[in-house]
Amino acid sequence: MSDRISVRQWQEQFKAGAFDKPNCSVQMDAGWYTWACRTDSLPGRLKKLAKLVMGITDPYILDNYYVLCSNCSSRFNKLYDAVGFIPLLEENHLKSIDVTLDDPRHRKKWSLFTLRYGLDGPEYDHANVRQMR
Repeated sequence: MSDRISVRQWQEQFKAGAFDKPNCSVQMDAGWYTWACRTDSLPGRLKKLAKLVMGITDPYILDNYYVLCSNCSSRFNKLYDAVGFIPLLEENHLKSIDVTLDDPRHRKKWSLFTLRYGLDGPEYDHANVRQMR
């Protein structure tokens, strides 16, 4: 992603359909920076992650963070997705928030991580995206 856009701008572009095409450049603009799946599956995976991103309403996060997405393969050889909320100001990078979706290592569908308590396990997890928001 060449230009970092705020979560608020990301939400506006998502609503406008800017990330619907499966080509690499569009998906990188959507925030995908790494993936183990086929590129043409990224828009569908993004729609699942967008359930969380579109529910963000806190003005601080909307205006001071950007979105990064990744698709990873677990040690169980199962794919899962993650979305990161990264501070736009690099000096605040330790305040990033990562949320995984369907990671087989975790007991719930959605798992949230911050550096506040370390990355050994999720700080919060839930089966319902509304509760995660």
